[in-house]
Amino acid sequence: MIYEINNKTITRQDTVLGTPVYYIDDFYKNPDLLLERLEYEPVKKWKPHLNPNGHNGQKFFDGRHLYKDENFKSVTDFLTTITKQEVEGPTEIFTNIFQMNPDSFNDFENNYWMPHLDEGYNAIIYLNQLPPHNGTNIYASHEDKEAFDVQEHEEPWRPKSKWDHIYTITAKFNRLVLFDGKKLFHGMAVDDDMFVHNTRLNQVVFFNDPSNIKN
Repeated sequence: MIYEINNKTITRQDTVLGTPVYYIDDFYKNPDLLLERLEYEPVKKWKPHLNPNGHNGQKFFDGRHLYKDENFKSVTDFLTTITKQEVEGPTEIFTNIFQMNPDSFNDFENNYWMPHLDEGYNAIIYLNQLPPHNGTNIYASHEDKEAFDVQEHEEPWRPKSKWDHIYTITAKFNRLVLFDGKKLFHGMAVDDDMFVHNTRLNQVVFFNDPSNIKN
């Protein structure tokens, strides 16, 4: 089975700004089967209709696989036992695929890539077959509220002077991490030119904090 879970034991738990970050290593029993399946699924540019003035496809590529598989629900059912939150798409396979062009626009030395908040917990499964590397950064903000009204693909780089880099989640092949994306500003760790030479690939599951749900 593609989505058979190999390890349901939390490998490590850290506390960041008062909220837990959970790690489960060697998550899937057969991660290569998922990679093989993804090869047959189309990759689509992410939300081009929301970013008509964006740089996706010119300065970088940000894409997604997005399809449904009922067999994946066994995974999301397990993850809800940890998060205690509902999954946005319990049968949806959703990936992040990213690669930068070698362009001065991608100024990772002076900026971080779009720190943001989500609606609840995030699960990320890192699928790059690379040595361990920086996967996801967690931040505290000094930005003005107006700075969050920009579209990611139009102004993705945010000045390091406006953010405190608090914590880095290390990406490791077949590692799953869970953290509260509503409480922790986070963004993919684009800290060097690794993703000029390699494509970043991970699977993501989003959850909804019950306090966001209106009766």
